Amino acid sequence: MIQNIVEMFRTGQPLLYILCGVWCVGLVIIFERLIVLKFVYTIDFTKFNHRIKQMLLAQDIERAQSLCQAFSATSLPRMVYQSLRDYQGDTARLQALLHEESLRFLPHVRRRLSQLPHLASLCALLGAAGSVYSVWHAFEMAKGWELGIKSLVFASSMTHALLPLFLALAAAATLVAAFGVLDAIAVRLEGEIEHGMWVVLNTFEPRHTPVFRTDGHEPPQMVEPPPKKNAAAKEGEPPHEEPAVGTPNTTLSDEEEVI
Repeated sequence: MIQNIVEMFRTGQPLLYILCGVWCVGLVIIFERLIVLKFVYTIDFTKFNHRIKQMLLAQDIERAQSLCQAFSATSLPRMVYQSLRDYQGDTARLQALLHEESLRFLPHVRRRLSQLPHLASLCALLGAAGSVYSVWHAFEMAKGWELGIKSLVFASSMTHALLPLFLALAAAATLVAAFGVLDAIAVRLEGEIEHGMWVVLNTFEPRHTPVFRTDGHEPPQMVEPPPKKNAAAKEGEPPHEEPAVGTPNTTLSDEEEVI
């Protein structure tokens, strides 16, 4: 098979060179994305989130910015650094800045990844075109020859005709498999970045409202429930009214009325 492949390249079939060029472009994208996603954008997110949370809880913004610069010049540390630099003590502004930075950075995570499936499809199409061309060329060579010679030439030509399709499918499988691996790395990286953003935002959330307010207003008063009615009122009898505190009892007994 290797000799047949070398022979096909020696004959100078143009579709094979185009197929190799497309496959090389895909390999360049694969190695570039692998290096960037795995060694440039990926950091120790657990350690970074723990340390940045401690500094933000202590309201030490300068040390938090220094930590971001020390960790990485891109990815989540850069997003947090840019947001802390411009948020001016406003939590709502910090949330807007983090959202803006995420919209600016996250598209870089999947840059050129979507081209790999298209390159794989192009490789398969080029291989199919090369096989069709080889079959057509075999029929052209078999014209006018005797039946025995024609069968031998046609069998040899068909063997060569299937090689472009085999090479194209192998190249397409390589690109699709690499796309699956890189896509999984990108999904995990996006999840870590989103988790780090929420760690920062939850650190700046306002605390619970105190029971006694310190802004000059009185706290809300508790409303006491209405008094329960006694059982006599339920049976239709007039309710017994308790005398008010501080009011003299005006009800006199029979003996006091006689005296």
